[in-house]
Amino acid sequence: MGARTRAISVLMATLLAGLGAGCGGTKSRGEEKIARDTKAAEEFQGDLVFDNLTLNRADKKGQVLWEVRAKEGRYSRDRQLARLSDVKGKLFQDGKVIYEIAAQRGEVEQNGQVLKVSGKLRAKDLRDKMEFQGGEAIWEPTKFQLQMKGGVVLTHPQAIVRSEEAVAFSRDRRVELAKTVKLVSKDKQTKLDSDRLIWQMKADELQAIGKVVATGSKPALKLTGDRLVWQRKKQITEAIGNVVAVDDKGANRLSADRIVWQMKDQIAEAQGRAVAVGQKPAMQLNADRIVWQMKDQIAEAQGRAVAVGQKPAMQLNADRIVWQLKDRVAQAIGNVVAVGQDPAVRVQSQRVVWQQTPQLVSSDTRTIIERFACAGGQCRISDRATGGLVDVSLKDRVAFLRNQAQVSTGNPGVDVAGDSLIWQFQAQQLTADRPVTVYERQQQIVLNADRGAMNLKDQVADMIGNVRSVSRLQGSTLNTDRLVWSMANQYLQAFGNVFYQQANPFLISRGNYAAGSVKDGAIFLQSGAGARARSTFFPESLRAAASPAPAPPGPAPVAPGPAPAPAAPPQAPSTLPPIPTSLLTGSDAGNFSDPFLNLFGP
Repeated sequence: MGARTRAISVLMATLLAGLGAGCGGTKSRGEEKIARDTKAAEEFQGDLVFDNLTLNRADKKGQVLWEVRAKEGRYSRDRQLARLSDVKGKLFQDGKVIYEIAAQRGEVEQNGQVLKVSGKLRAKDLRDKMEFQGGEAIWEPTKFQLQMKGGVVLTHPQAIVRSEEAVAFSRDRRVELAKTVKLVSKDKQTKLDSDRLIWQMKADELQAIGKVVATGSKPALKLTGDRLVWQRKKQITEAIGNVVAVDDKGANRLSADRIVWQMKDQIAEAQGRAVAVGQKPAMQLNADRIVWQMKDQIAEAQGRAVAVGQKPAMQLNADRIVWQLKDRVAQAIGNVVAVGQDPAVRVQSQRVVWQQTPQLVSSDTRTIIERFACAGGQCRISDRATGGLVDVSLKDRVAFLRNQAQVSTGNPGVDVAGDSLIWQFQAQQLTADRPVTVYERQQQIVLNADRGAMNLKDQVADMIGNVRSVSRLQGSTLNTDRLVWSMANQYLQAFGNVFYQQANPFLISRGNYAAGSVKDGAIFLQSGAGARARSTFFPESLRAAASPAPAPPGPAPVAPGPAPAPAAPPQAPSTLPPIPTSLLTGSDAGNFSDPFLNLFGP
């Protein structure tokens, strides 16, 4: 017998003796022949080489754990292992083939307990129809683990994953990949990078851990975080820990402690320190929870919601804020407080709609508007307005107030009430296009008219139509068609159908024109050509019977009319409950820190 042939016989006998114990082998081969071949193998001093062999390993029950075919095999007596070349084989679980493997080289160690293959490794998972490629692999059948290293590539019907290392747990149908993991979906619409990836094949769920970066093309979105769970069948992605979602070109950004992305519906829900940032226009949204509908470009914030805009500089606080990014509209609902920097105003209401492009703030619930005078880091409320329907143009510095509207100013100290008021708070102009009432607090003068205008800077009021002025301090009443009143020096002019009445001495006067000082009670009346002003004094006993009826109309001097008021936006019906009483009484004037100093940063 030649040396090579004898070596093959001895090696086969030795391997079969070792492996056969695990396979439950019988004694039909002849114990005497095995003993002789074993003794001969012990006396042989070199490697045993054999061609075209098949090896397998079975458990105590006789179920095959693995089976390999090799073109050539070498058995090293001192290392107690078999080295194989050009290996092809099958890996079993519960008696069924689960993997088919192929490699350039192989090793059998520990009496078949460990099978190693290397060199252009290919391992095909027959259950999940995926294939592994890599540099080397170790199959430990008792652990049901296939460990792979050296540039692992996992090819799945739905994705391709690359990593440095991978472990396939056949019993759990789970694959764990580590070290620079990169996943690309077959349609190339989804990419995922992480330090570690766990893929539950049966549930079709992927979990990425450590420096996670996920990108999608429909919609174009980039998601980063510490951990990400992707339920592929349900098309739901959950990112946890320092999560940031950025849309295409970085125009919009969403960050939070946790973000759930419903990929099919294109909805991202952020929870815990949620922040949404938009660039066109520049705006930031902070809340406990933000739901971002990417398809419709709508972000809804709930729980301590705050919206901050840059152009114009403004902050919006509310229980709930809905931000329509595409239309550039933010709607705030519940305990709303909006603060603007230029002009320095504050708006409080139960619902506010902020249209960013026209710079218009609107409300259909009871609303308070306060204008600030700020200096040296201190601000004081200088003017306050309220209304049931309110539109504030931040660009034009105009507030349109309707439904029980009122404006109160500090200088001059007047309160103006009516159903429709137009307040140009930057120019300090106030216009009433419907019946209006003015109360001057210092002199306790009440004016009523069909319409009117006030220049608050120059402290001049121009009242038109059925004007009635009552001085509580002087005990006098003045009725006329038109009244021009200079509040700074308390001088007035009345035009048309003037009727004046005072208490002490009791006097009634009629004419077409009157002028005088309200403070001193010195009123001069006159009539037009061909007519005389009439004054009537009544004894004290006849005062009660004196008629206050005004005289028939007559010509009067012409005074310049008020400046035309800005056109108001269309009215909208109220759909929310009125503002709480606590809000109406909770914003008293006074000194406080400048709310604008740190609002928008440097």
